[in-house]
Amino acid sequence: MRKVLLAALATCMLVLLGSLTGAARQNPLGMLSPALSPDGNQLAFAYQGDVWVVRAEGGQARRLTVSTAYESRPVWSPDGERIAFISNRDGNYDIYVIPAAGGLPQRLTYHSGNDYVADWNPDGSKLLFLAQRAYWGDDIWELDIASGDERLVLRDQSGFHDARYSPDGSRILVSRGATSWVRKGYRGSAAMHLWTFDINGGDPRQLTDFAGSDFWPNWSPDGRFIYFIGDRNGEREVFRITAEGKGLTRVVGISGRDISFLDVARETGDYVCWIDGRLFRGELKESGRTDEPEVIPLRAGSDNKSEWVTRKVFHSASEMSVSPDGKWLATVVRGDIYIQPREPKEEEKAEVPRITEAVNFTENPARDYDIQWHPDSDRILFISDRDGNENLYVLHLNDRRVERLTEAEEIEKNPHWSPDGKQIAFFRGLDKLMVLEVESKRARELARGYFRAAVWPRDIAWSPHGKWLCYGSMDLRRHADLWIVPADGSEAPRNITQYPTWNYFFQWSSDDRHVAFCSYRGEVARVYLLDLTRKPVEFPDEMKFGEEKKEDEGDKKVEQEAKPDSELLQETGEAEAQADEENEEEEPPVEIDFRDIELRAVAVSPPLDSAGPIVFSPDGKRLLFEGSTTLGTQLWLYNLETKESSSTGVGMPFNYLEWREKGGAYGLDENGRVYKIDIAGDRIAGVSGVGVTAPMLLDRQAEILQMFDEAWRNLKQNFYDPDLHGRASEALYRKYRRMVEQAVTREEFRTFTWMLLGELNASHMGISGASSFEGIGSDTGAFGVYYDMAFPGPGLRVAQVLFDGPADRDGSRLHPGDIILEIEGEPAGLNEATWRLLDQTVGRTVHLKVLRAATNEEEAVRIRPVSLRQQRDLQYEQWVRDNRAHVEELSGGRIAYMHIRRMYEESLKRFERELFGYAQDYDAAIIDIRFNSGGHIHEELFRLLDRQPFGYSSRGRFAPVLQPVEAFLKPKLVIIHERCISDAEIFPYGFRQLGLGKLLGVQTYGGVIGTWTYELMDGTRFALPGSGWYTIDMQNMENYGVPPDVEVSLAPGDLPSGRDPQLEAAVKELLKELRGGKAASGSLTSGRF
Repeated sequence: MRKVLLAALATCMLVLLGSLTGAARQNPLGMLSPALSPDGNQLAFAYQGDVWVVRAEGGQARRLTVSTAYESRPVWSPDGERIAFISNRDGNYDIYVIPAAGGLPQRLTYHSGNDYVADWNPDGSKLLFLAQRAYWGDDIWELDIASGDERLVLRDQSGFHDARYSPDGSRILVSRGATSWVRKGYRGSAAMHLWTFDINGGDPRQLTDFAGSDFWPNWSPDGRFIYFIGDRNGEREVFRITAEGKGLTRVVGISGRDISFLDVARETGDYVCWIDGRLFRGELKESGRTDEPEVIPLRAGSDNKSEWVTRKVFHSASEMSVSPDGKWLATVVRGDIYIQPREPKEEEKAEVPRITEAVNFTENPARDYDIQWHPDSDRILFISDRDGNENLYVLHLNDRRVERLTEAEEIEKNPHWSPDGKQIAFFRGLDKLMVLEVESKRARELARGYFRAAVWPRDIAWSPHGKWLCYGSMDLRRHADLWIVPADGSEAPRNITQYPTWNYFFQWSSDDRHVAFCSYRGEVARVYLLDLTRKPVEFPDEMKFGEEKKEDEGDKKVEQEAKPDSELLQETGEAEAQADEENEEEEPPVEIDFRDIELRAVAVSPPLDSAGPIVFSPDGKRLLFEGSTTLGTQLWLYNLETKESSSTGVGMPFNYLEWREKGGAYGLDENGRVYKIDIAGDRIAGVSGVGVTAPMLLDRQAEILQMFDEAWRNLKQNFYDPDLHGRASEALYRKYRRMVEQAVTREEFRTFTWMLLGELNASHMGISGASSFEGIGSDTGAFGVYYDMAFPGPGLRVAQVLFDGPADRDGSRLHPGDIILEIEGEPAGLNEATWRLLDQTVGRTVHLKVLRAATNEEEAVRIRPVSLRQQRDLQYEQWVRDNRAHVEELSGGRIAYMHIRRMYEESLKRFERELFGYAQDYDAAIIDIRFNSGGHIHEELFRLLDRQPFGYSSRGRFAPVLQPVEAFLKPKLVIIHERCISDAEIFPYGFRQLGLGKLLGVQTYGGVIGTWTYELMDGTRFALPGSGWYTIDMQNMENYGVPPDVEVSLAPGDLPSGRDPQLEAAVKELLKELRGGKAASGSLTSGRF
């Protein structure tokens, strides 16, 4: 957004040029990842997306890397001549190295997974880096710089934050756990602890076991001590322990201030750290307690690597709407309102203005959105934060005047003109439906509910005569119902759906008689039509005289189908125009019959995986909607009179549909593209793109600041705890905003916003979006195998073939022990050259030379690689199959094993199928939810598991079967660990609370908040945790962690190595229960004849 008047722009550019080029920025804020050279004389850091270098005592910094990508994490070589760093200039984060004095960077890694450089080995020949290349947590890899060969040091089921070689190169120091470094004050099973391993990933030694997290570990130059950051006393401070983990000493602490990003010089013991956005320097003393560090005075002046204010042309929008008179198309592009002529029909081209590009009507650094045309087509209603909060505004198009309508402190959303344009309905805060009298600007509260933050589309609809309002409101059970209330507030709101599910995407027909909506019912989505009145009784057998016979509908349909689309399109337009003239004499509004209204909804679509959006035709006789099935996304057209529908294979999918009396139907797809939908009678004749060309002066810094402010406002209003855990404050907001003011990359903006969120010590806090990279990016193909990491080569030896992967197919089959010698004629190995060969090979035919283990002969094999995401899915499925086989073996075929991957519908259906199918032949069941990051199906799981017997049924000579048939009343046990989060914590808590069985493993993460995603102006996704969850005695489950009944932990590397003490202990626990006789009724519970 950005847009500034020419004079203001010129002034701003002068200021920018003066401050960023000629005069250096004094003591800049927001420098990250500081790293001291081995001798402590120089300092490297990341700032504004590049790596910089400065003297350790301060002064003028020089930019070392210049790229439009984001670059960070500098690490000095032992001789101080080179600096390794990470960059996403090729899409993902790869490792590069550059001379410390300056020069061209050299790319070292080519795998399309993210690689994070950690340290150089003592002689400077190898680099240690972190990556995730399997289903588990993180890997620690060692890269030989000269050859590009890689060596897997350790693959773990947990995560790593840092890794450092010991000064003699014999051990590796890591921070291990499953918590982000930004989260402050966390106490729980996923906390980061310090460990050391030998150089081959063996001999694990845990050095710290504090309930909180320890980050940024560093060896002392002589290897006797380890320095790190911890928050044992509230603030983050520097601590010291011996290399054996003894003698904990607080070394540096500043009351009321946190220390982060600790780095210790390899040779001298000098250290650098990060405090409140600035870099500080100090000297570590062997005696222990060290003086407070001093700020490093810096100047970061240099020509900016790219212009902050740039001219861009956008061809996609976040919103669209056609004016009621059918002449204009309004769109929202990066927070500005653009208007262009609607693409005219052939006969209209002389009447509609011809303009080649959209015109920006609200050039402003704020965010303008939630647009709606006035019925007279001369004004647009919208929401804007241009005055510091999201309030209602109206844009007068003829003079481009913007008028503010409300000044409330609460955030306002979803404004909607009344049909006569004299009132506006909107949401204020989370709980109020308001109506504003436009002339007086007086707002009155009409109803209360729970109106979750949403940018668009709207959750309010006026009846065509303006008498009623329909709106959607959630309840505390996370169900969304539809309500109708008189616009004058004369009656209480009425719930017209009353169905415990998600009812959404509603529309009011133009004849006042119907409300259409989408709803998930019976595990499928459908479009429903609700008749607001009861139809009078018809008497078909009554004799009538003197009436004209109506045209036979069947003949009419046949006649219509015989006509070409062009003729039907013309007739459709004429019919709409005629209906427009007939509607000038309005009928009085219908009287809604609320008696059993929730029972009158009728499905008008087939069962769908997802339904919506929907829109009525201008005459209210047809309903256009979109739905997706296993066949893909389709558009449907339903005729309310004939009750017949037609569909087309065309689907974008659309986020929004609109159908005007003049202008026809339009849609906005999920990529922001606008489309014209041609309707020919009762058929969808076609879909064609509508060009949107929106030129803009994009001010990146102004846009970043707007998004930061909007995120903060919405966080304060929507966070489940109004007190924000007692940790966030306006002072914190201002602290991080000062850093954001100097951010020029999306990555910096997200990092500083994330750090602000981390102050709340809350889960489900996150921000994500596109990177600074613009291009195709790397895409490494995978064969669906595990390699033997100990095999020295040449080639890649297959250790395991993943079930149903590319290498498990006839014509491409590989076997354990086979050695892949060549890929496309080039030598294969565990090295960067191989990853380069596999780039952009997903789905393409790749030629291999394979040495077969069975015959010791070479063979040519063709194979089609899958993506890394698909590879992880294959790894997951193989893990489940291996676990099931292991349980089968250990239990002698008595115990079933099921894993719930996520708390979503797909996993629910799979679990139900396995519980009442596969598991029925077993005497007990293990339910494994490790690595489950949550969702919302815990109640559905309890309905499957908590089914009490009430009787028997039998058939002929067959044995009686316990009722209900679909029940599993045998012993059950749930395995949990520290990476069970959210709904994967509610489920085990309820499992035990309902007496369904024991929990085994380790305490869960302690992150239970209901959340949803809010989209910021540039598409950045921001998590809003809006609902809390509590135990039966009102213990907040956030920062709680569900403890196991039987505690069994995992050692580093257990699961990737095929060891699973938790699974084995679960089998023993259930076998013990079975020996106790708890499965005596097992033969009667199978539900099978």
